[in-house]
Order: sequence, then structure tokens, then C-alpha cells
Amino acid sequence: MRFPGSVRLRSPLLLFFIAVFIYNLNGRTLGGGDSLPARYLPFSIIKEFNFDFDEFSFLYEPEVPGFLQKRNGHIISTYPPWAAVLAVPVYLVPVLGGLSPMSPLVPLLEKLAATLITALSIMVFYS
Repeated sequence: MRFPGSVRLRSPLLLFFIAVFIYNLNGRTLGGGDSLPARYLPFSIIKEFNFDFDEFSFLYEPEVPGFLQKRNGHIISTYPPWAAVLAVPVYLVPVLGGLSPMSPLVPLLEKLAATLITALSIMVFYS
């Protein structure tokens, strides 16, 4: 039995919105050292077209933390960059609009990006 396209789309879309709702219930960003590179790397990708953290001295001075490393004269993430790459579309308008990496809105932007990436992956796997 085949269902009309609108019925087939409704379930994954509903699942997407349920996931977004659930991931935002606590109202705060839960993060650790591995999430900080993903929080700031979209700024570097958008503004400087690179994958280093050289412009974010507040992250590595006076010493380089475990989630970053110095390699070939640059500060880079210890973790793979793919979460940050996926977050770039969410960061694009705010960063091009002048959002500072020091803004208190950056953790909320990180949470929004993580929520949308997770909800989209749930929707894709469900479909």
C-alpha cells in the first residue's frame, strides 16, 4: 500500500520538530572541551576561509589546552572539523552580520546548530 507524498513527508517532518523541541528543553548549552572548537571554527571558516584558531588567542593563552594543538605555526583543533563545517550555514548570517566570537549569543548559536544537525540526521535516518 502506498501513501501520498504529503503523508510520507509528514512523519519525518514531525519527528524533526519533536527532536528540536526535546533538544531544547533544558534551555542551556551543555559543552566540554570537544565542543569549543566546533563553537568557534565556523567563525574562522566564514571570515578567514581557514581551519585554524590563530585569531582566538583567548582560547589558548597563556597555554594551549588539550582540545587545541600547535602545528606548523598554527593553532588547530585536536578534534575533526566536521561538526563545525556542518554548522557553517547556521553561523553564516550572524557572523557576516558582525557577531563577535566573544558575544554571549555564541553558545546559543552553537546549540541551535547542534540541534538542527541532530534533528536533520534523525529525520534522514527515519525516512
